[in-house]
Amino acid sequence: MGASAYDIIEIFKDKIDPGSIVEIGSSRGEGSTNFFIDFIKGTDQKFYTVDIRSEVIEHYNNKKIKNFLAICEETSQFIELVNGPVSFVYMDSFDYIPPDDSIEHEWMQQMIADYKARNADDPSKWLTNENSAKHHLERTEVLLPLMSDRAIFLFDDTFMPSQLHHVGWFKNAYDPNSEAYTSWQGKGATAVPFLIKNGWKVLPRIERPGRDDYVALVNF
Repeated sequence: MGASAYDIIEIFKDKIDPGSIVEIGSSRGEGSTNFFIDFIKGTDQKFYTVDIRSEVIEHYNNKKIKNFLAICEETSQFIELVNGPVSFVYMDSFDYIPPDDSIEHEWMQQMIADYKARNADDPSKWLTNENSAKHHLERTEVLLPLMSDRAIFLFDDTFMPSQLHHVGWFKNAYDPNSEAYTSWQGKGATAVPFLIKNGWKVLPRIERPGRDDYVALVNF
């Protein structure tokens, strides 16, 4: 779910360094992973995708694609396999529960149950918004030292309600007088403030059809 804004790399490719690309949370079929594989074709750029699903990782590594590595890892140890500098990071991993009525739907209840079943003895890996934000912050922290001088962090499913335009039901889920209305929400809820504290700047959203619940940050 989310804005799927990973294609903004096309707009900024001449403004960022030609470093490695890292994706946290792989897609299967049409989606971000195949997009980045196509993006690096004919270049010397490296692309790393990280996911906990072994079948997805096996699917991609069987393709033997030049300058590409799919990593099966659910901790931050994936960083040991990434060669920097990194110029673009796409964060779309550990799911979160949107602020609409999704939690009442059967598909969301099933997702919550699946997370708990896979990690019955570890509540830190159950599907909650706090766990999702923590997951993305931990990966942001380990990637930060590898980032090039001109780089982008992109977070899907991340937004400040007061800044939303196209996702009215998300914006309207918050009291305009509440602190949450002007705070970061979603997967990057704690990672975005962490990057801002470290000097990164939020890029204005690009006008695009559909959802705009994403945020991109630059260090230049």
